[in-house]
Amino acid sequence: MRNLLLTSLVIMFVSFTGCGSGGAGSSVSSDSSSNSKSPSSSSSANTPVTITFGGGTTSSSTEKTPSVMGSSIPSNITTIKIKVTASDMTTIEESISVSGKSSVTTTLNVPNGSNRYFEVLALDSSSAVIYKGYTYSDLSGTSVTLSISMKVSYTMANYYPLDNANIWQFYTSNSSIAQGYETELVSGSETVNGVSGKKICYNVGHAERDCNVYTNDSTGLYIDKFFNKGSGDYIEDVYSPAIYLSPPYVTDSEEFSSVSTDTSTVLSTGVSSTSTVTLSGQMKGLESIAVTAGTFNCLKFYYTVSNSYGSYHQITLWFANNVGIIKSTDDSYTSGRTLIDSKTKTLNYAYINGITYGSYVTETTTKAP
Repeated sequence: MRNLLLTSLVIMFVSFTGCGSGGAGSSVSSDSSSNSKSPSSSSSANTPVTITFGGGTTSSSTEKTPSVMGSSIPSNITTIKIKVTASDMTTIEESISVSGKSSVTTTLNVPNGSNRYFEVLALDSSSAVIYKGYTYSDLSGTSVTLSISMKVSYTMANYYPLDNANIWQFYTSNSSIAQGYETELVSGSETVNGVSGKKICYNVGHAERDCNVYTNDSTGLYIDKFFNKGSGDYIEDVYSPAIYLSPPYVTDSEEFSSVSTDTSTVLSTGVSSTSTVTLSGQMKGLESIAVTAGTFNCLKFYYTVSNSYGSYHQITLWFANNVGIIKSTDDSYTSGRTLIDSKTKTLNYAYINGITYGSYVTETTTKAP
């Protein structure tokens, strides 16, 4: 069971307006606001944090969306949302209407402490997130002014659509196990650790199937569970917390990580074991990828994944908007970082929400030389 965690990750990776505040006051002012409020008085336990957006010439909404939000608030941006989080404080959330404004300033009274995470989203009139910015700050009571760069944001729910009956077929090339076509199907919902996710089953053309459960929503993209029929028995791996594969809104070069406990259970006997899964990831930018199913503009993600038994993987995924995984590579290593195996999967066919890409091929799997 020691390698099941990484096995499940390999299968996953390679196949594949209200406003409020929690415990803090705030104030907002802008160049077009006639009723700006004075900052709420802060106690010695809080730090006044001021953030300003814009101040230059208003940009036209007819222009192509630039990669970075400029010195003024674009005219197509109607709302800015700010969230402040940390492990030892109540989350603070602020929603600011910015329609028709070229700049806006807000001051939040944030509890003192280290590693306060500030996330800012800029939304258009359809509530789509167009830009995102973030930073960390240590607060000790002295007023702080933050400068947050706002980059174009990509919504991961669009880049891995987990609607029922969506299908992906990949061609697999593997140096040591097998090569051929494998199909994945979104086959309903399952609740894991109190959260409803979507189940994707693999090798749907065969009698024995492996399944993963994923969540891809406003909290991010996660893998929650793996179900495997191996060595003649069914084994279930549940991850707590779920393994974090991407923020819900991701920007170029953004980094993220997670540490999870994998509880692996042989269902016929009830015998369980645990291991620790550590993932580090980064969105590496945009890349055009040509595969049998077509040519797609993709978000490129790079991951390192390890568990406490010593397994280690370097994995790259390419996601296309409204399609999902287009290509994946996985290099697996020993605990001493000696390369064991390399695996590549490329999209041959997909049927996603009524749209067909490529042509389906009857599944075959052959032993590699």
